[in-house]
Amino acid sequence: YDVAGAQNSPTYNKLYTMTMIWFICISGFAYNVGSDMAAYMTEYDHASWSNLPSFKDMLENNERRMPFWTILVTLCHSISSDFVVLKLVTAAFCNWSFFRFIKKHAQYPFISVLLFAVILYLNMNFNALRQMVSVAIFLWGYEFLTDKKWIAYYMTIVVAYLFHSSALICFLFPLF
Repeated sequence: YDVAGAQNSPTYNKLYTMTMIWFICISGFAYNVGSDMAAYMTEYDHASWSNLPSFKDMLENNERRMPFWTILVTLCHSISSDFVVLKLVTAAFCNWSFFRFIKKHAQYPFISVLLFAVILYLNMNFNALRQMVSVAIFLWGYEFLTDKKWIAYYMTIVVAYLFHSSALICFLFPLF
């Protein structure tokens, strides 16, 4: 579709948006798909504001979950006890971030979406939810990195870190 020069067709943006919505729906409405999903579902079932540890305790006793992830799970659970709410929220934010990044930075967006689907989509949407949120936040921070807005970039990475500790590696990117 990209190679045929369809970027100028009136349906190009509609098809791109429909593809993104399709990715969001598949991820958001897939119930118990993925090896980590059972643990996320158990965590979701036990989430409540009364069980929420202090922010300091969440940072110091990071046995499994980072503070912003715990708050997101608790917030979604306060909206509905149905796990699909968390899945839809994470799927919508993360896939929208990926699609936005691809459209902005790829010469051939549909080919890039195909590569995303083949390489990252399944693992990120069905196993690694916390990492997916962290990567999606990094994609927003990438703009700051390329514009050399270091304070904004590092603040974005801190937010990504508060979802998953793997974001620490992003602190090194400006060095390269």
